[in-house]
Amino acid sequence: MEKLVAKGAEADLYIVDWNGLKAMKKVRIPKKYRHPELDHQMRKTQTNHEADIIHRAKFNGVPTPLLYQVDNENAIIVMEYIDGVKIRDLVDQLTDEERVRLFKRIGFYAGRLHKSGIIHGDLTTSNIIRSCDRIVFID
Repeated sequence: MEKLVAKGAEADLYIVDWNGLKAMKKVRIPKKYRHPELDHQMRKTQTNHEADIIHRAKFNGVPTPLLYQVDNENAIIVMEYIDGVKIRDLVDQLTDEERVRLFKRIGFYAGRLHKSGIIHGDLTTSNIIRSCDRIVFID
């Protein structure tokens, strides 16, 4: 099973079966305008960097997907599938009190990212999922 769920400027996302588990596969897209060797090296480095950041965030108590496989050579990361709703799609359905509670939690975890030396650079409500009663930073 491999189902394309999103095409981005940098990567395509697929829902896949990974050893019997539902997972997300992120495949960094080659850029035709770059020299092939440079492109390969850049995608390899970006993949390794992203995996390292996810690992460091989790180590510092920030909820992130589990990493199942990192393939630097092919610029692929396979990670836990998080079943839930993006905060962007949820926020208008919440009461003011629920919104305050939710964004305090997000701020708490953003603080943990910063204390561990991680600057997200694109922290938006599209990059966080609420799954059951937990929030997970997905990008």
